[in-house]
Amino acid sequence: MEALGEELDAVEGDVAATLIRLADRVRSGTHASERMRRIVFREAETHEEVRGFLHGVYTRMTRLTRAAVDRALGTGPEPDDGRRQVVAEAFAALLVHEASFTPLSGTTPDLEGVARLFAAGLGATVGEVPAG
Repeated sequence: MEALGEELDAVEGDVAATLIRLADRVRSGTHASERMRRIVFREAETHEEVRGFLHGVYTRMTRLTRAAVDRALGTGPEPDDGRRQVVAEAFAALLVHEASFTPLSGTTPDLEGVARLFAAGLGATVGEVPAG
């Protein structure tokens, strides 16, 4: 997550493309090795400090995702009916899941499909999502 910084590469008016860009940045960031991720997730089961660390990762990813959605929609972090926050929480959870589960299972979630579904759920226009 350190590689993401504060710069959000939002596509104005296109939530789906913005979410895919965010996912691509998370994937290309400098993160712990696959072995380290496995250890962290395994140890979270029995160590409160590790659970706290993972909770912090998820919280930061949720905040970053919410900011990206708000920027794509051209608004600040305004109160809404809660859908934007739900999208941020669900997409962040999916990104964390992908980072921890994909190396073990060899399967990758359809982030493009999920991003389009979330954008449609927000009533946002769904434009062309760049090929990954």
